[in-house]
Amino acid sequence: MPTQTPPPTDPDAIAQIPKPDATRGWRAYLTLRARSLLWACWVGVIAVYVLAYLVPTDLFASGRIEMALAFFTFLLRTLVLHAAIGMSFLALSALVLRARRLALVAAATALIMALPWFGLMLRATPAPDLSRPTLTVVVANVNLSNPDLSALFRLIESENADLVLLQEVTNNHRDQLRSALEPRYPHTSTAFRQDAFGQALYSKLPFEGAPDVFPQIETMREKSFGSPFALSDPQIRVRVMFDGVPIVVQNLHLMPPGDAQMLREQRLQFAWLDQWVRSVKTSTDAPALFLAGDLNSTATSPQHAFLRAAGLREAHDEAGSGLGNTWPDVGLLAKVPGIRIDHAYACNRLTIVSSRVGPHIGSDHRPLVVKLQTSRVR
Repeated sequence: MPTQTPPPTDPDAIAQIPKPDATRGWRAYLTLRARSLLWACWVGVIAVYVLAYLVPTDLFASGRIEMALAFFTFLLRTLVLHAAIGMSFLALSALVLRARRLALVAAATALIMALPWFGLMLRATPAPDLSRPTLTVVVANVNLSNPDLSALFRLIESENADLVLLQEVTNNHRDQLRSALEPRYPHTSTAFRQDAFGQALYSKLPFEGAPDVFPQIETMREKSFGSPFALSDPQIRVRVMFDGVPIVVQNLHLMPPGDAQMLREQRLQFAWLDQWVRSVKTSTDAPALFLAGDLNSTATSPQHAFLRAAGLREAHDEAGSGLGNTWPDVGLLAKVPGIRIDHAYACNRLTIVSSRVGPHIGSDHRPLVVKLQTSRVR
């Protein structure tokens, strides 16, 4: 039988025996748990975004569960770029933990989610055909608490704008707007308010017919719309002639999605726009349409799909470059990636030549500068 070696009794020999590394064991355990947590986060993000894009959108939905789900999917689709940034950090964390497969999968997911923005950032703005007349439009939410509109006026003057569409104008802005714009813009329509839903539209081109300050009332009084409280908010609409083409210009400030009920109101406003655009496009001698303003939603949100399906083209998606974010432009928030909630849409005989975000004007929104030309093809 083999003889067993007795355990050492010499203190020096005992000291040289390797001891189990408790720290290493705990480190391996925590690393494993962290990897599992990162995998769970990746699976969770994929699951909720698949849900957000698969859930059908009913602009007339009003049930509590339906609107809670709609609000959840709205937030997810509003923050796609931010989710892509978060996924990039997840990939970096996986690399630190040497979870190479997770790092690769998360990096690929971030790239796919951010792909539309990469295209916008890499795209060069096309140069306009200077031989043809160009219609320049400045669109701005001035912010109801902004006391000084001088930066806005400098932008309008430098762009030599033909049309100016403003939101959140109040009685406190009336005198500034009157002295700065009315001498150069003889055709105006204003609806000043003390809340955030005042509007003003200034034009160098004559109006064809009287402006319609509340064009949504007739449609939104239908039974299918219920009883929306956005009926009393002005949405100024005018008709002008440019380069021989009639253009209906629609100034917009839609309901902010502060909660599920406010989102429902906004979705009803999109339903109104969808019905109106479709009715105009199918009418005899349909005019060109230009809609712009603060839509309080991003182009990735479900309701914008209805505008695109109706035949509208978003200006920044078609002729802009860069991220095109317009909000929030205030304090430290202006330094982080924001979102684009101010939009311009066109259809029929209008070609979008360029669209860019203007400079800071003292508001929490950046303005838009859109250049248009007419085309013979609808």
